[in-house]
Amino acid sequence: MKIVPKLSVLLLFCLMWQNSHSQLLYPEYKKDEYLPPPCNSNVTIVSPDVEKWLNTQLTKGSKKRTVKMKTDVMGRARTSFNGIEQEMVVENKEKRLVVISDKHIPQIEIEPVQGRYEYNSQTKNYDYYLNGEKINSKEYEFFLKRYNEKFDSKNKGKRNLPIPGVISSDDRNWIALMTAEEINTLINNYEELVIDDYIEPMSDASVASILSTIQLSTHAFPNGYQGNAIGVGVVEVNCRSPSVPIINLSRYTNNCTGTTDSHHSRVVNVVQSSAPLAHVFGFRSSSPHPNPSSFSPPIEVVTHSYSQYPSSNTAHVYSRSDMDMDNYIYQRRVINFKSAGNRREYHPQNCVPASCDTTFYVASPGKALNVITVGAVEPATNRYAPYSKWRNSEVNNEKPELSMYTDIDMGIFGFISGTSASTPLAAGFTATLLEQHPFFKRRPALMKAVLLTGETIPIQNANSWDLDNYKTGKSIMNYSSVAWGTRSWFCEGGNSACFNANNNREIHITENNIQANKRYRIAISWLTEGNFVSRNKRTSQDLDMYVYQNGQLIASSASWNDPFEIVDFVTRSSDPLNIVIRRFRNDGGNVVLGYHMRTNL
Repeated sequence: MKIVPKLSVLLLFCLMWQNSHSQLLYPEYKKDEYLPPPCNSNVTIVSPDVEKWLNTQLTKGSKKRTVKMKTDVMGRARTSFNGIEQEMVVENKEKRLVVISDKHIPQIEIEPVQGRYEYNSQTKNYDYYLNGEKINSKEYEFFLKRYNEKFDSKNKGKRNLPIPGVISSDDRNWIALMTAEEINTLINNYEELVIDDYIEPMSDASVASILSTIQLSTHAFPNGYQGNAIGVGVVEVNCRSPSVPIINLSRYTNNCTGTTDSHHSRVVNVVQSSAPLAHVFGFRSSSPHPNPSSFSPPIEVVTHSYSQYPSSNTAHVYSRSDMDMDNYIYQRRVINFKSAGNRREYHPQNCVPASCDTTFYVASPGKALNVITVGAVEPATNRYAPYSKWRNSEVNNEKPELSMYTDIDMGIFGFISGTSASTPLAAGFTATLLEQHPFFKRRPALMKAVLLTGETIPIQNANSWDLDNYKTGKSIMNYSSVAWGTRSWFCEGGNSACFNANNNREIHITENNIQANKRYRIAISWLTEGNFVSRNKRTSQDLDMYVYQNGQLIASSASWNDPFEIVDFVTRSSDPLNIVIRRFRNDGGNVVLGYHMRTNL
């Protein structure tokens, strides 16, 4: 897409909407070719605020001054020696709390693999295919365990760099208190870093549960699906407080330390209400990203009900924490949900003037492309909550992807509202779904495609709420929309994997057993390395989707900035569907792609 100088935001959005929809109306319409990305992966990125502080401090440091010493180091009065007053050189030693992210990700070799999965609603059979061969569920679980063990063993985390003043660190970052000279030395000696101010995460709000409406208590639980043997990570600002009891302590492991917080307990209880047999692991938002395979049961889903609120003038920025989230999902293949965030003016006690985001931009790290961001809907009115953030970031990918109910009353186990409620509800919903469909485990791209096709319950004020989206978050999913009638496929591998048609630019999928004059919905989703997004403010690969029947194009989706495409259409006959996934732009990176066709509309 060519950027036109001085074009208003509204006009730019309208042009992008028009161009995206032109693909649907006019299949011969061609998108403008992208220019090669003017990027250098070795560059170290310093945030504007830190850079300004560095320049000021280094200028002060270059002007060292001397002061007359009235006392020595023991506090005793000094006297002149040979008539010369005792002096000491004074240097500026002001320090700043920063986050240093290692954006160096070795491109590990991924074993090429393709899987297909279909639930037959007539025979009640689950059919698995791996690399074109039919296998049973036990064989697939064995493959998945071995494949993930090999994949996890190749991820070595961040480099071993000499960072001074480290307070804490995780798999990708260091939080450190450093002088300007120390930061400058780091910049001069090492590449592929991001240096930014540390912003303390803040709780969004509270939570509540509508299990009957989303069919967990009416369709999932009665059929024996309650998230059994699924690990769910709950990442919060603080830890469990004894003042609010946990629903099931035997299925909860607290990995937090330090202060306690009832907000954390309520979020845990929302997960346990929606996935009663899942095992929940609690983490602080400043804790290391969990290695999913190191827990028992392995962590398959992570929910984040906290946000980082920068000043309003930087609320649109795809930040360091968004990049970190994208890199974690890209590397670890864990399904992550993030709250869209609550507009801070609704919570003035949490609104510090220096960092008070009152805009509707989705809160970080919810701007990440690989994460599933969740908005809040009030169950009493079935309308979007007025505080729930919805605006897209500078990358302009549609956020939030999902909407879910808030205001969940759990009796003695607490009441919680806001996007902090809707997010763990979506995570628990997914944990329950994973018990029924283990094919979706460790496939965040595939799971996003599945959930996007499942949005069923219409939201009353959808057209007047999320003004910069037209595909996602307009309805709420229920269990029957994603648990039955599923045809799923994934493909992973190096950059040349999967795309084996039309000079390695296309993937062709044939769907048989099609009903005439029936509505279907198909979605694809793929992962992008966060480092690329941080540099270029777009996905590294731009995929489009076209659906043909009897040689006629009946649906298409060809957006620019989204890491997913969705089509919703009615068939013209019972003949097979031919789905073409076309790679319009390819700037490198591995292929991590998921496809899902919903057949029970």
